[in-house]
Amino acid sequence: MIELDRSDGMSIWLRCDQGGLNQLLETFRSALRGEIPHLDARVDMSTMTLKRKSRVRDASIRLQIGNETQLTRCEDDISWLISREDLESGLGRLERSAVEGFFSPAEFMRIQVRKNRKLDYLYCEIVQ
Repeated sequence: MIELDRSDGMSIWLRCDQGGLNQLLETFRSALRGEIPHLDARVDMSTMTLKRKSRVRDASIRLQIGNETQLTRCEDDISWLISREDLESGLGRLERSAVEGFFSPAEFMRIQVRKNRKLDYLYCEIVQ
């Protein structure tokens, strides 16, 4: 299980269980190999629209290495461009959390959402 939602105007939460964490790890590793992997997630579309809360739906998130780290909506799916530096750092943090069983500190990375002029904080949490 992987969920993505917005908690306020500058905070996005990426929550996952152990199965979702394993999927995130494999997706990050695939992106480092130059592939363009997909994540299946439950997404509160307020993540992309900056509204308080909106429709939660299943979406495919395409992860790809880019020059900067940003989320964009592409028709019914989401594109997550991620810089190589953020990808490598994120993979290390995910691997450590898989061993420790929790994600700490919660701040995962800064991310640009196209409709927001400011950078958002992407937080990560492993749930049971």
